[in-house]
Amino acid sequence: MLGGDNNLYPFVYLLPNGDLFVFTNRNFVQLNWNSSKVVRGYPQILENPRNYPSAGSAVMLPLTWQTGFGFAQIMVCGGAAAGASNARNANAPASFSCGTIVASSGNPVWAMQNMPIRRVMGDMINLPTGDILIINGAQNGYQGWGKANNPALNPVNYNPVTKQFQIYAKTNIPRMYHSTANLLSDGRVLLAESNTHQFYTYNGQYPTDLRVEAFSPPYLGAGFNGVRPAIQGYPNRIKYKQVFVVNFAVGQRVGAVEVNMNSAPYVMHSFA
Repeated sequence: MLGGDNNLYPFVYLLPNGDLFVFTNRNFVQLNWNSSKVVRGYPQILENPRNYPSAGSAVMLPLTWQTGFGFAQIMVCGGAAAGASNARNANAPASFSCGTIVASSGNPVWAMQNMPIRRVMGDMINLPTGDILIINGAQNGYQGWGKANNPALNPVNYNPVTKQFQIYAKTNIPRMYHSTANLLSDGRVLLAESNTHQFYTYNGQYPTDLRVEAFSPPYLGAGFNGVRPAIQGYPNRIKYKQVFVVNFAVGQRVGAVEVNMNSAPYVMHSFA
């Protein structure tokens, strides 16, 4: 069920029921890892393939207490144009499309949208706000040594509630093949790597870049200082199953106070 030419490096997510959501190329299955049996298949995602060397990106949206942490939604974005790698076309325009599916649904279907910037080899990060950050990658080509160009320099934010995209300020460092993005505990996103070559290469187009960047999303701006909770007290040690108290203060409460338990790339939410 996961056949096809572009099916290397599958994307895998742990579903709330303990099964695995596995996808390669355009095909998706639910796998019971204990029995090693495929429980069911999902509809094919539309348009282009999404795995190496087509190099789309994906994320599981935050699980929330309102649904008992049982509503599992997967978002898959971008990727190379169909046939780009077979044709060895490093100039093929990457995909604009994103697909979202409720993997825990009894009748799952794909909801498709277009990003404002086409992207291959991007990274997707769950932010503390519940939004999704899409960052790094290229606008043309596919994954491999020297197989992409036209770097996607602008990060894009996606709000799952409003289903709207927003373009953020761009970097001046191309981060394509082998780029990484990780959410830090202070809310910034750490970016590193960018080597489209087989070896360390410091000359020519897109040389190896060893610089590291920290991207600060808008929620870290000074304008939010008055509504950002500040932790004032917490225990130095806690034991397994121990109840503990964390004291915090906020200058002005706006809406719910949200507590995030972070283990990148997943974010679990609770509210007060």
